[in-house]
Amino acid sequence: MLEKLKFKSFLFLVPSVFILGASFAYAEEIFPAKQVLDPASVDEEIVNFDSDVFLNNLKDHFPPESKIADFEHSGISDIYYFRVDGQALMFANDGKYILNGGFFDMENGGVNLLDDYKSKFHVEILQSFKDEDKIIYTPIDKDIKGVVTVFTDPSCPYCTKFHNKMDEYLNLGIKVEYLPFPRGAQSGPGYTDTLKTWCAKDQETRKKLMSAAKNGNNPPILVNQKIDDACLANFTKLLKMNEGLGITGTPAVFLENGKQAGGYIEPKALLKEIIKNEKEK
Repeated sequence: MLEKLKFKSFLFLVPSVFILGASFAYAEEIFPAKQVLDPASVDEEIVNFDSDVFLNNLKDHFPPESKIADFEHSGISDIYYFRVDGQALMFANDGKYILNGGFFDMENGGVNLLDDYKSKFHVEILQSFKDEDKIIYTPIDKDIKGVVTVFTDPSCPYCTKFHNKMDEYLNLGIKVEYLPFPRGAQSGPGYTDTLKTWCAKDQETRKKLMSAAKNGNNPPILVNQKIDDACLANFTKLLKMNEGLGITGTPAVFLENGKQAGGYIEPKALLKEIIKNEKEK
């Protein structure tokens, strides 16, 4: 995406002790002594920034059609968050340096600050889906400990593994809400089965189709499920809506706070993540 790079340095921060060490070696060059990474040193002028200045400095480094927006101060020196066409990045020194990947708060357990920034946009996207867009599994006679949104593809082996442990998730008080994400879109192996599943008019039929598709039985209920124009249009809309989430594989499991818990995750481990993130609210 980046074009015409005019930076003297282009800094990538990634979760590696070696790379982080190398990055800090250049910290003095990038951040003058008065701008070291110290939240306490942030002054009012840095926080009350002029986004037009940032936009002008950044726009030449991205394709003309790119949407650059959502500037937000990180709370650390003059480092800011921003988004380009839904991708979350960071920059420093009014846009002269771009940071891509992870930016880790080592005093607080190595929390990735960029993930925190992204999560609020994820929440907005996840909340834009209606219940009728989903396949919902709710614990019966259990206190709901948390809700997860899972983007799934019946042709994905780990999606099948997740689905076959549904009773375990439910018994732990985890409510599971499925949304479609056929890998490879229309040319992917799971596209037709996913589309047919979401074309069913009621939850119970969708659940039967989901189980049949994920276990490869290809029964008459799946073969005979009709696809009409209205269903196809709505399904296409659902796939478009998830683009800002940065999903690269399935299953993609999102918590209520917008953070992605990972791909496939065991039931007890998922509950642990839910409880952990609930405490961080």
